[in-house]
Amino acid sequence: MKTYKKIGTIDSFDEIPWGKPVIVSGGIGRDMWVWHMPGVFERNNGMARFVNKCGMARHIDEKTFIALNVLEVEG
Repeated sequence: MKTYKKIGTIDSFDEIPWGKPVIVSGGIGRDMWVWHMPGVFERNNGMARFVNKCGMARHIDEKTFIALNVLEVEG
């Protein structure tokens, strides 16, 4: 089983690391919760989204509540 270490946070739309692979845990809005989820935040046709390692995408509005921990795999 992998263990993770917190290396940062994303608490607002302005703090999103666009186009960089990240592992996140936490919430986006009222209905999206992620746990140790690898993926990339990207902009596509003017819309922001998080695309996870399986290719599933979730659109994000810039006014949406964001509370994520950025993680890395230990060891």
